Amino acid sequence: MARFQRPLRCTSTSALLGDNANVLTHIYDASINLVAWRRSLADEVADYAQFLASADSTWSSLQCRLEPEAAYQALARELPEVPGKMAGKAALIRDAAELVDMFCCLFDLPAAGLRLALVNSAMCPKFHTDKVPCRLVTSYMGPGSEWLYNHQVERSRMGHRTGSKADRDAGVYHDDAAVQQLAQHDVVLLKGESWLGNEGNGAVHRSPTPAAGSSRLLLTLDFSD
Repeated sequence: MARFQRPLRCTSTSALLGDNANVLTHIYDASINLVAWRRSLADEVADYAQFLASADSTWSSLQCRLEPEAAYQALARELPEVPGKMAGKAALIRDAAELVDMFCCLFDLPAAGLRLALVNSAMCPKFHTDKVPCRLVTSYMGPGSEWLYNHQVERSRMGHRTGSKADRDAGVYHDDAAVQQLAQHDVVLLKGESWLGNEGNGAVHRSPTPAAGSSRLLLTLDFSD
């Protein structure tokens, strides 16, 4: 099972990015509502993901509750066998199972709610916060989530207040340069509105819009009863 060394102090405000998994432990710092682990995975993972998104595949999504000890076996059963791409399937499953283990370890959970899905449009195209304690998100294929630092967002103008206007036109942010974006394979923890003491300060993010004719393979992990 994965184990973390929790940092003793915070070195940033609002968000923190790093190239080591230990950066994820900063989610416990009061001044942090987003942490991202910048990383890359083997090309074989993308090859398998590309097949899942192809016309030759009938697979579209998976949603289940996973205990860390059973995650690998469960995912192996649910994801399709692809001749010539078994190494890619195994690598993706190993990574997803490890993320389940890390998520449960970090938050002392018996299980995580997993969703793995192909999406071909922006699921949440406007900046928002999540009404959850914390959510893990990574994209195995396609661009990662877009987000804003706290000091660059007007929270009072988000959500239904934007009406039919785009976020920038509604004044949610004022400069396109303010919009940050994670890369494919990056792992992000988004502290939500239900985190104790974090009401009104959830991480502000939105889904990117995939290029025409392309899809994202998106993994999310949530707290599960």
